[in-house]
Amino acid sequence: MIPAAFVFLPELPLTANGKVDVKSLSEPPRTILASGGGQAAPETLTEEILLALWQKVLPTAPFGIHDEFAALGGNSLVGTRLILRVREVFEIEAPVRFIFDHPTVARMAVAVEELLLEDVGEAKSNAATCA
Repeated sequence: MIPAAFVFLPELPLTANGKVDVKSLSEPPRTILASGGGQAAPETLTEEILLALWQKVLPTAPFGIHDEFAALGGNSLVGTRLILRVREVFEIEAPVRFIFDHPTVARMAVAVEELLLEDVGEAKSNAATCA
């Protein structure tokens, strides 16, 4: 297991007995926890649109396309709002668990593009059967 964040301190807080005082250690800032390898910029239009949608519903900013939804403060309520926006913008059917199956902007972009391609394939198939 690898820690979610490393926070460097000038010295560790100690108890009167000389042991590390765990209670006096503070939580790392959310921006440190959310950082999944830097603030990677979007590379495709789909990633750019999704990143904008994520930024509207998540309180933590800034973040990149490889940062995980839960680490950014996302929960099921925020996930529901996000998926509703994704459905509206991309005109796709995606269940709420879609956000948990694809927890980064980059992974969600790939999944959205696959759904869009499936919809195009089905539309062509339906048009061929009707002709």
